[in-house]
Amino acid sequence: MKINMLIMLLLCGIIIAQPRGPMGGGFHAGERSMLVPTMGNHPAMFQGKQMHPGRGQNREKVAMMMMWRMTEELSLTEDQAAVLFPRLNKHREEMEQIDNELKEISDEIRKKVNKDQTITDKYFEESLKKINELEHKRVDARNTFIKSMQGTLSNEQVIKLSTLDRQFKREIRQKMQEGRQKGQKGGNEL
Repeated sequence: MKINMLIMLLLCGIIIAQPRGPMGGGFHAGERSMLVPTMGNHPAMFQGKQMHPGRGQNREKVAMMMMWRMTEELSLTEDQAAVLFPRLNKHREEMEQIDNELKEISDEIRKKVNKDQTITDKYFEESLKKINELEHKRVDARNTFIKSMQGTLSNEQVIKLSTLDRQFKREIRQKMQEGRQKGQKGGNEL
C-alpha cells in the first residue's frame, strides 16, 4: 500500500512537471484534463474555458483517479510510470489537437446549416474527406501511442492500458448520469 502511495506521489509530480501545451494543459481549474479528449463529444467544444464553477476541480479529481486506477490496474513500477505518464500526456495533447480540428469543421458546417446556406456537393465531399482524414489520424495516433508502450510495459499491461481508458470513462459517465438522475429525483420530491 505504501509503495502504491509513493508511486502516486511520483506520478503527480511527473504530470505536474510536464510542459504546458498551447491551451495551458495541466490540471488547474478551468483547463482540460488528460481525460477529456476521448469522453464522448469532442472536447474542443470546451475551448479551455471554465463553463461551470468547480468543473475544473472535478476534472482534476477525475484525472487523479485515472492515474491511481492505471497505477493499480497495470501494477506499474516507478520506472514504468515515469515513462507512461509523460507519453500519455503527449498523446492526449495530440488527440486534443485533432479534436480541435474536427470541432472547427463541425462548427463551420453547423453555421452553414443554421444560416440555411446551401451545402454544395463539392463542399460536402471536401468536408467528409477532412473528417475521414482526421478520424484516421486519430486512430493512427492511438495505435502509435499503444505500440510505443511495448518494451516499457508487458504485453498484458499494454492490452489492459488499451482498454482501461474506455472502461474508466464509461464508469465516469455512468456515475455522472446516476448523479443527475439522483438530483432530478431529489428536486421532484420538494
